[in-house]
Amino acid sequence: MKRLALFTLSPFFLFTFLALMPFASASAQKHNIVFTAPIRTDRGSVQMAFRMKKDTPFAAIGYEEYFRPAIPATTEGEIFVPDSVVASDGRHRRIRWVSRGSFQGCKRLTKIHLPFNISTISDLAFQGCDSLREVTLPDSLTIIYPQAFWGCFALRRINLRCSNPPLTYHEGTFENHSFNTATIVVPFGSVDSYRNDKTFSSFRYHAEHIPTFPKRQP
Repeated sequence: MKRLALFTLSPFFLFTFLALMPFASASAQKHNIVFTAPIRTDRGSVQMAFRMKKDTPFAAIGYEEYFRPAIPATTEGEIFVPDSVVASDGRHRRIRWVSRGSFQGCKRLTKIHLPFNISTISDLAFQGCDSLREVTLPDSLTIIYPQAFWGCFALRRINLRCSNPPLTYHEGTFENHSFNTATIVVPFGSVDSYRNDKTFSSFRYHAEHIPTFPKRQP
């Protein structure tokens, strides 16, 4: 499988990108319905924002806006995002995406568990979560966009459930500091695929999930 091209931001591109952000966000909001639903944390529950399009079975975490996280920025501890939520129309929606900036600046989060249906983690999704120590990513994940985990200086463990490495933009997906401090834990038998990947080979520490088997009945 071909890897995505390296991602670099020239000053001109960055200026243009930032200038167009408000227009992109406004356009996105016109086509989406935003609603909130409670999610579980290790300290109770918290309201999380989701967005969806009409007549679709899927929803995304967040507003798809920078500097507007889906949960209160003061949320602390460990959070568990469910596989589906009840939308404002009373129907269950499966969660498929983590929108841009969904947890941006949530400095007190320590662990996050993403649901089985997630396929995409957008840019700056966890940027600035500088207390985030551990994240669990599902086997449905196919792509992680630039700077998704930038500024996550405390990251020590990344649990990856996918046998094949998700596509990434090599530069800036993870904080460079993480390559020497975080361990990536991958499915049993997949460690060589990650060691040969352009991004994940940069991590110094690799480990495999040890498979578990049901106990033999007497």
